Order: sequence, then structure tokens, then C-alpha cells
Amino acid sequence: MTAELHTGFLTLAFITIAGLLICQLLLRYAPKRSAGPRLLTIREYLEPTSYIATFAGVLALVLSAVTGSAAWPADDLLTSPLTRNKIVLTTFALVLWSSVLFMRWTLKRSLWTYPATALLYIGLATAAYAITAGVGSLGAHLTQDGSLLDPLIGAIGIDLTKGMAMTSTVALAIAVASVVVIIVVLLVARRTGVAKRELKDTGPGPWPRWDERPSK
Repeated sequence: MTAELHTGFLTLAFITIAGLLICQLLLRYAPKRSAGPRLLTIREYLEPTSYIATFAGVLALVLSAVTGSAAWPADDLLTSPLTRNKIVLTTFALVLWSSVLFMRWTLKRSLWTYPATALLYIGLATAAYAITAGVGSLGAHLTQDGSLLDPLIGAIGIDLTKGMAMTSTVALAIAVASVVVIIVVLLVARRTGVAKRELKDTGPGPWPRWDERPSK
């Protein structure tokens, strides 16, 4: 039940986020006076729906991880490749969806005003949903010995049923690269003044904003 709960919420979140991107693209690059008000109305419904669905999906994913761990013997969780992979992918999905939620919480609707932030947002959501689909596929393997996504996942050369492990060299390289990226971001923030909050959004972005409707 908890697996279906988080899958439903996160699917709704992804669909509404993708719908928001389509609305912004149509409003910016294919404007039609007759369709404009309808797109604005659709966008007004999709935006809060995506936010609430993401928040509920993250909570449901945590609940699903807890109940899933309790449903299996502790000795089997780390001995079976399927359960290990499910734990790893669930952790990745939770981190990515939390990033999506944090980005929307901090930037609010203004994240859709600029192409860079909007594309980063939809990119994070797409990666998170793809990993969530992988988690669901593993769940089907654990309960039904197969998944409907097997042909698609196999076509891209991924076998989720095999143990997902990396060598110590690869793990060290990833850790070092992560530290380097963090240091670079901090240096850029210090140099540009972002760390001191010296930059302000003083003008409209190139994409449609959220104040197109005339005030009543």
C-alpha cells in the first residue's frame, strides 16, 4: 500500500511539473491570444498541485522505505542483490526528490521565470522519476518475479537484478570530485557576492512570469 502511495504521488508530481514546462514553452514561443488565458488557468492549477504532490510523495517514499525494510528479515536485506539495489535506488530517489522539493520551496514560482532554473528543476524531477520507476521495477521482481519495465530497462543495457557495486577507486574518485565541485561552487558564490546576498532579482526573466493577469 505504501509503495502504491508514493508511486501515485510522485507520478502526479512529475506529470504536473512536465505540464508546467509545456505551458511555459507555449506561452513564450507559441503565444496565441485565444489560448493564453486557458494556459494561464491550467498553469495556476498545475503549479500548486506539483508542489503538494512532491511533498506528499517524499513523505510517502520515506514511509514506504520504513515499511519495506520491516517487511523483510534483517539478514535478507543486505544478502539479496534485489533488496540491496532497492535500498540504493530508493536512497537516490529520495535525495533527488528532496532536491526538487527544496528547489521549489526556496525559489517558489520564480524558478519558472528563468530557463536555467526551470530546466534544472525539470531535469532533477525527470532523473528522480526515472530512478523511482527503477525502484518500482525491483519491487515487482521481489513480489512477482518480473516487471513490465524489463524490456525498456534491458534496451538501455541496465540489469537491476544484478548487484550494484563500485570499486574503491571509483568511490574515491566520486568523493574527490564532489569535494572539488563544492569548493568551486563556494568560491564562485564568494566571488559573485551570492554568499552575501548582494544579488537581487530586479527585472523580469525571459520566460512568462506569474503576474500576467490584470489586477482586479
